[in-house]
Amino acid sequence: MILITALAFAGAFQGVLILLLILTKYRHPKNFALALLVLFFSLRLGTIPTWNASIMAEHRWLWPVLTTLPFLFGPLLLWAVYSIGEHETTTLPGLWVHFIPYGISVVGLSIFIFFTPNHTYQAFIQQIFYKTPPLWAMIFNCSKVLLNISYVSAALILSFGKRSRRLSSIHRLWLRLLTITSGITLLFFSYVALHPQATANFTTGNILPFLFLAITMALLLYGITFLVLLSPAFLEEGGIPLSYKGVSPCLEEECKNLAQQALDKLQQGIFKNPTISERLLAKQLAVHPNRLSLAINYTFRLPFRRLLNQQRLSYFQEEVKKGALEHKSILQLAYEAGFPSKSTFNRVFKEELGITPSDFEKGKNPTTRGKNQQTMMMR
Repeated sequence: MILITALAFAGAFQGVLILLLILTKYRHPKNFALALLVLFFSLRLGTIPTWNASIMAEHRWLWPVLTTLPFLFGPLLLWAVYSIGEHETTTLPGLWVHFIPYGISVVGLSIFIFFTPNHTYQAFIQQIFYKTPPLWAMIFNCSKVLLNISYVSAALILSFGKRSRRLSSIHRLWLRLLTITSGITLLFFSYVALHPQATANFTTGNILPFLFLAITMALLLYGITFLVLLSPAFLEEGGIPLSYKGVSPCLEEECKNLAQQALDKLQQGIFKNPTISERLLAKQLAVHPNRLSLAINYTFRLPFRRLLNQQRLSYFQEEVKKGALEHKSILQLAYEAGFPSKSTFNRVFKEELGITPSDFEKGKNPTTRGKNQQTMMMR
């Protein structure tokens, strides 16, 4: 029992650290479900030492709090996997419906536990911890297992199915770590939940099933920690590095091909659409926005928004050379190039060319920095 307690508290502590990291440094909707899943495993590990006859007999309120937690496991896992793998939305469709079984179990078990006479309750404790659980308790546990099997199966389909191929390598690694480790955890939980003598054997010293269950939950939390250290960019908003850091979690050739496809699309004139975004372009290329962003960062060493604006400036300069300003104003040409507003055009023009549009109109030459950037992007 000491071994399980030590392992449970170590895993729970690690889970709390990861939870704090997500909530403080990587707090945005994409990571909300993952944070709740980490919280679930931390709570489940931290409360393992309370699973004994004396504590449960003295504190009735622990029954609806602890024994209903497994109803949260499957929905939280699927929600986390969906948030990571989907780019249109991070909210699982019909979200609240998935948590109805948990709500029903909490209410139903609370009514049973708190309205049961003390002598009946004590007899129930004896059955659970020293004999064979009543039939209704076995059915209750069976419903947990069946529900979670369906959710883990759905999560595995999302993680290994065709839709996962559009994700970056690091996204697939995250998804598959979550689902595989969760699946192993479910196997050990199923044995503990469905074996009639599991708790009685645990009380008499056979801790192996519970030990393996605690180990898999702790390993999942440590696995998440390892991935955070390996690739913290996954937890950043958008799921990709905001600047090139010298390491790409996708194959070099794969990144270059995808980035070239994006550049070809832009050079075909799509940049003239003032509402074009990385998300819309990714949809046209049938890839995940995070994967496209990563490829552009890796290949061109600059973010998508800057690549887009450089294409607009390149078009603007070419039109000026053709004499467009003889019958159009600078602002009219800027809108034609796809800039959504005057302020955006002025800011980008100054950042990329080193002078303001008004100075440009007066005939002042752009700086070398601006010329070099434009030359690089037009090659």
